[in-house]
Amino acid sequence: MLIKTIIKSLSILIAIGFIAALSMSMTNSKKEMALKNEIQYVESKISLNFAGLEEFGDENWLKVPNGIHYKADVYLSDINLDDVASPGKGKIIVTFENFFSGKSFKPGTYRVKGNDYEAKNNREDIVYAGIINFDNEEGYVEVEGGIVEYSGTYPNMKIDFDLVLSNGKTIKGNYDKGLKDFKYSF
Repeated sequence: MLIKTIIKSLSILIAIGFIAALSMSMTNSKKEMALKNEIQYVESKISLNFAGLEEFGDENWLKVPNGIHYKADVYLSDINLDDVASPGKGKIIVTFENFFSGKSFKPGTYRVKGNDYEAKNNREDIVYAGIINFDNEEGYVEVEGGIVEYSGTYPNMKIDFDLVLSNGKTIKGNYDKGLKDFKYSF
């Protein structure tokens, strides 16, 4: 009787473990498939077709004592921003304003700061983000925080991000087609 109870309990635990593993596997594969060179906002997905890097160089951009930060902005969009006089033909532009301590762009994972955050010292890496939404369904929203990860080396970089917006929603995205030199001109 005791052996039957133990076997029954083990069978139930194995079944629960199998179901949990299958569920996690399906969730992870959905996430990986959902974010391939696109942005996801609530239920909407927008394909990303452009990534540009505008480099400004190293200066005391953040006005901290003895501070030198390398400034480089990243632009992601559904349209090629080099081909338009006005980007209003697209749906979205996501911008990352990066300030890396030191004298060069540094791949890594960074916390995105709210726009009112000020640098505290010269060793701090800071990333601000912005959203230009041309559909304007939600009205104006600010990026309050999140994470961005840059991997690889320029121009063959991959960008993953998960941002929290002022309306309480999130916008997630991925881009791995490589960046090109870009000068903000619109």
